[in-house]
Formats: sequence, C-alpha cells, structure tokens
Amino acid sequence: MNTGGTARVGVYLTLLAIPCILVFHYRFIPFDDCLYHAAKALSGKPWNEILVLRGDVRLDPNPGWHALLSLMHRGSGGGPAALAIFSYTSLLILATMAVLPLFRRPEAWVIALTVAGVALPDTFFFRLTRGRPYLLTEAFLLILLFLWRRAPRKPSTPLVLLTVSLLALSAWIHGAWYLWGAIPAAFLVLGEFPAAAGFGACWLTGSFLGAALTGHPFDYLRQQVAHLCLAFGHGSLPRFLVSEFHPTDGCATYLLALAVVWLVRRRVLGTRAVESDERLFLSLGLLGWIGGLLVSRWWSEWGLPATLLWMALAIQQILERDGLLPGSRRLALVGLSCAALICSFAGDCGERWTHTVWAAKEDRSAGSPGNDGGTAAWLPEPGGVVYNSQMAVFTRLFFEHPEGAWRYVYGFESGLMTPENLRILRGIQADEGTWAGYRPWVARMTRSDRLIVLSAARPEISDLEWKEIAQGLWSGRRPS
Repeated sequence: MNTGGTARVGVYLTLLAIPCILVFHYRFIPFDDCLYHAAKALSGKPWNEILVLRGDVRLDPNPGWHALLSLMHRGSGGGPAALAIFSYTSLLILATMAVLPLFRRPEAWVIALTVAGVALPDTFFFRLTRGRPYLLTEAFLLILLFLWRRAPRKPSTPLVLLTVSLLALSAWIHGAWYLWGAIPAAFLVLGEFPAAAGFGACWLTGSFLGAALTGHPFDYLRQQVAHLCLAFGHGSLPRFLVSEFHPTDGCATYLLALAVVWLVRRRVLGTRAVESDERLFLSLGLLGWIGGLLVSRWWSEWGLPATLLWMALAIQQILERDGLLPGSRRLALVGLSCAALICSFAGDCGERWTHTVWAAKEDRSAGSPGNDGGTAAWLPEPGGVVYNSQMAVFTRLFFEHPEGAWRYVYGFESGLMTPENLRILRGIQADEGTWAGYRPWVARMTRSDRLIVLSAARPEISDLEWKEIAQGLWSGRRPS
C-alpha cells in the first residue's frame, strides 16, 4: 500500500476508534434529546399520547429519524439504551466522515477537528456526540458546501439531484427545513445571485419533497416554522430557554486558530487573502458567527462547520506544497495527528463522558426491580400526568419507561406546552429555588398524577407525600 493509502486507512480507523472508546471504555450515553428520541421510537406512540401538548401541534417534528430508529428496533430487538448508543455512534461517524473522501490529504481534516476540539473544549466534541438528527443535517451541509463552493451559475443535473435529495432527507429526518436558507443568504452576501437562486430552488423543492413523505406536506412545513416561533415567541428570558438558544461568547480562541492557519498558509504558499472557491465558507461562517452572538445554534450548526471545512482545506493546501512532507514524514504527521485527535476527544475533560453513565445501568433507574419494591407505586397511574418543571425529568423517565401510560406537561420544548402550563413553568423558573410556584399544579393533581422534580433535598410542599425514587429524583403524590 502506498503512503496515501496508508494515511487514509489510518484516518478512517482513528475516526472509528473514537465511538468505540466512548461505548466500551466509558459506557457513555448522552443525557438529553438522544434519550427521548430512542424512547419515542420504542414506544410506538404519537406525541399527544406522551406529552400534554398545545392543540395546534399535531405532527412529529422528526418523523424520519423516529422511523429509522423504529426500523432499527424491530430489526435488532434492542432496548432504548441500544437505540441511544446506535444514534450517537452512527451520527458521530457520519458527521466526522461525510467529507473525508473528498480530501486528497485526509490528515488535514483530522488536524482541523483536533484544533476545533482544543479551541472549543466545552462545545465542539459535546455537539458531535448528542445523537440528535441535526448531525445528519451537519453532514449534508459539509458535503453541499464542498460541492457548491465555486458558486456555479448553472449547476449540473447531478449536482441538482444530489442537492434536492439531501435536502429532502434533512427535512424529513431532522425537520427545521427553514435553516437551509442560510446558504442562499451567504451567496447573496457575496453577490452570487444565480447561485443563490439555484440553491434556493433546490432548497424549496427538497424541503417540500421531504415534507411530502409525512403525508401532510403543507402542515408539516407550517408546523416547523410555528415551532420556531413558539420557542422564541413568549418573551422569555434567554436563561429560561434550552442551551442551544443561548448566545455564544464569541469563540475568540477558535477565531485565533483560524487566523493562525490563514497566516501560515499565506507565508508558505503566498496565496491571496481569500481564494475564490472558499468565499462561500467564510461568508456562511461570518453569518453564523454573527447570529451566534444572539443564538448559539447559528454558530454551532452553520458557522462552525463552514469555517471548519475552510480550515481543513487550507491545511491541505499547506501540506501539498512540493517536497514539504515526503514519504515517512507524512506518515509520521498522520500518526501524530490521529493520536492527538484520539487523546483530545477521548479525554474525560470535566467528566464529560462519565457523568451520564447512570443511563446504562438498569439497577439505578427509577422504578426498576433493583430499587425499593414499592417504587413503582410512586410513578403515575395509567392515564395520569407527570407535572415536571425540568426537561431532564421527562428525558430520564421517558427513556426508562417508554411504555408508561402517562403524559408529561413539559417535554423537549417548552413552547409546545399548553399556554396555562407554560405560564406556570415560567413562574417556577422565575422563583429560582422556591416551591410556591408549583401550587397551581399541586391544586389540580389527582391520585393518578405525580409531581416529579430533581432536588438535593425533600421538596417543601406539604400537600404531597414524597419519596426519593432515585438519587436526587423526588416523586410527590396526593395522600391516600
């Protein structure tokens, strides 16, 4: 095998080794949305039988992803933990390998991943291991940015067909079809109006085709936009919103790393400040960075992937300089780069891979046989409701009890709650640590319902009797 083939095999093995380390060494399972996606697929129930929803929310926001997970469950017979592991490992591999075949020097991609992980230690690797379908959209984004980077005035038929297909899959599996409008916007910033029109036509066509797979194309497209409006449309303070809606801090260390790569390339190759075929990356990166100062999702899912791809291609240009790294020196660089990526990714910085290991241990799950035999009585009765003010309560209980015949007032997005329940939730969040805000929920509870909270001590609500059904997880019910 020649040097290039050996380098490519080493890179692929490295990217496959990382999820193996997380699964077999750390027994890692993500603690948030990945769990409820797995439970949703296993439960076989529509969302209105799982959550107490607004009346105008009728369609699954991620129908394709749940269909794929349901197919995986039927084929393998695996439980929610197996589905969660499949989710985050498969999406991690897809996101990190999607554009690898397009690189002549795959080690350049490894170096870029390592730089991003070191410069953004709290967010980059965290986002890659969430097991959520936005990672599929991110993989498609990298591919399409690479293929559309030269802003074709008249895209070829194969490019149009591939673009429409990927956008249709993204709309069906991930939803949030409207976010793809960021690419036509990036073309418009550059003054590339034909490319903006061409990609925009592919975007709208693909989004409609993906929505058509649900059987309700117009309702699906409308509900996705309505979901966005509900998430932001209640005048809530940023601290009340999910973490991806918080602003970034500007990511100064990562921007410095980009500047260093640009300066090194210019010194080594003497290239212009911005090459013509990389303007799209920087335009989208700038738009994502500016948007991230308000909502971090714009940066993490659009600006960061675009600049990461620019960095990798710039590093590839440096490595391809004649005589820079011949033969054994190149293999040495590949080995060092792969080792650095594994060490930076697999390092348990801040217990990022071990603080959620409880999710894989059945003997610690709420209501399992390994706990107090009476614990099941502290879960809601059939037809009951879980009143919860913390998303983690829903995620954990639904993951551990996907077959549970009860509903939750607060699920994966507060904007989907009924207006009355949302008002009560915001009051609880505003009180910050007091228990008075729960009184409206306590007043309406029946014997079938439960108030379940995460708390270090017994909740101070005397109208209910309490039991700690798992460490830090308290269930309250009406006295007999």
